[in-house]
Amino acid sequence: MKTKLIYLVYDGLETSVFSSQVLALIRKLNSKNLDIDLIIFNSIKKIWCYHNLYRQEQHQIRKELKINVILLPRITRNLFFINSIMFFFCLLKYIIVGRPLVIHARNTEGTAVALFTRYFTKQVRIICDYRGVGAEEYLYRQSPRSKKRKNLIINLVYRHFKKTEGAALQKADYIFCVSDTLKKYTQEQYHIKNTKISVIPCCINPNIFQFNSTLRKTMRKKLTLENKIVIVYNGTMKKWQLPLKMIEIFRIIKKQVKSAVFLIITQEQKIIKKYLISSGLQAKKDYLIFTVPPEKIAGYLMSGDVGLLLREDNLLNNVAFPTKFAEYLACGNLILTSPAVSDIKNLVIRYQLGAVIDNLDSNHSISTSIRECLDFLMAEKEAIKIRLSRTSRDFLSWDKYLPEIIKNYQL
Repeated sequence: MKTKLIYLVYDGLETSVFSSQVLALIRKLNSKNLDIDLIIFNSIKKIWCYHNLYRQEQHQIRKELKINVILLPRITRNLFFINSIMFFFCLLKYIIVGRPLVIHARNTEGTAVALFTRYFTKQVRIICDYRGVGAEEYLYRQSPRSKKRKNLIINLVYRHFKKTEGAALQKADYIFCVSDTLKKYTQEQYHIKNTKISVIPCCINPNIFQFNSTLRKTMRKKLTLENKIVIVYNGTMKKWQLPLKMIEIFRIIKKQVKSAVFLIITQEQKIIKKYLISSGLQAKKDYLIFTVPPEKIAGYLMSGDVGLLLREDNLLNNVAFPTKFAEYLACGNLILTSPAVSDIKNLVIRYQLGAVIDNLDSNHSISTSIRECLDFLMAEKEAIKIRLSRTSRDFLSWDKYLPEIIKNYQL
């Protein structure tokens, strides 16, 4: 009997990487004739607010990929195992007939939900796709005020997350880690054997994200960016993305390069506009802001020269591997980054993909890194964009990692 692949997304359609990291991979898996069900847990609030939108998305995925797509409400912290029970009933028809199952669960909370099926069938292999330290992220998201008022509750929830995380990683049959740094953390923190873990970073589809000089010229003309040095940022304005520091760095760039323009692609225009106005930068002259659908982002990124990727220095970021890294490279952008994201820092240095700002609080360090990027641009010109795009395709495409993923689906 053919194995059924269940791809479980616990953080919902609303996650910012759903298109690039979930659908992109499922398209690749689907092309290999795997029999796939996609099960997505969404927050009850989001289902209530965006019911029609979610149903439309569900229908589009079914129509495009010809797979079964199930949307489920997500109960906070799997209270009374309700999420596990709902998930089990989605698989019941396969369990009854003894069909072998492989469950690819994103993150440890999803893996914990999937582990419930082990009580009812032995023909199941569970893959934990470990994309980040969920317990630390929960702690990070708490405001200082709430930490003081609800310290006991926060500690209890944090301990619950850590316990869930550890159990999921130890009981899963195999683990995909998003970075080498996260793999080392997993081994040290939870005593997981090296033979049970593979590193699968955030990847791109090179058919979409691939440098094209014609498209670059077209987009730069459309955006009136000809003869400009374009600093690009694509993403949210969350505090760990350091939006104020990005603006500060761009102001330093602007002093060194009068023709510099800051191209910002974000869903949170109001937040960044407020910061930009207060900084004294002028719209159109100094910066452009766009909200762009996922399928058009590559064209805008291709207009850039240097991609900003900054993070606070903490465990949450140390083990991460942001999707925008591969997207920036694939579209021909040098990387200007901070040392916080360990894997990316190492790649930038090893393959000369841009520059690392050693100290974000030092104007001298920032200026030195900017000059390093500008020297790359002057020395290699358009050839550097082809080199960066090729590097992304060679190291960070789904095609590279698909054999490793499918190999570990075997029961």
